[in-house]
Amino acid sequence: MKRISKEEYFMSLAIMASLRSTCLHRKVGCIFIDANGHVLSTGYNGAPREITNCCDSLTCTRKKSGEKLDECLAVHAEQNAIIQCKDNFKIATVYCTNIPCPTCYKMILNTSAVDLFYLYDYKNELIEKDVFAFTKLKFNKVELSPFLLNITDAVPF
Repeated sequence: MKRISKEEYFMSLAIMASLRSTCLHRKVGCIFIDANGHVLSTGYNGAPREITNCCDSLTCTRKKSGEKLDECLAVHAEQNAIIQCKDNFKIATVYCTNIPCPTCYKMILNTSAVDLFYLYDYKNELIEKDVFAFTKLKFNKVELSPFLLNITDAVPF
């Protein structure tokens, strides 16, 4: 039996983290990995503590995904992973189900991450314009292998 690749393994963990998302519009998961291939932290998007989750109230401050991000109450998956990480300067690789928004991208740049793997594109004008092309962070789009395709079929991204 063939083993799954490290990229598939870590991306599947990001997908599993996304299943904890409390957002009604988008399920996002993020995993931080150190240089030895160990998981440092995980994160998913959702309301902060003390705020009712959108999935529990069945209401959202925004009506459409990707618009009016400043009105969204959720903490992003990448932000939660950074909050949970004990040492941001041990992060070597980031696995996200979606390409990060500009704010999360800038936050990741302030860690030691050098590689970012993602499954899905997301409108990100700063990245589209190559504003951050000079940075150390290398973007790697992961193709959906049969293994990852089976997992993502069950997730309402």
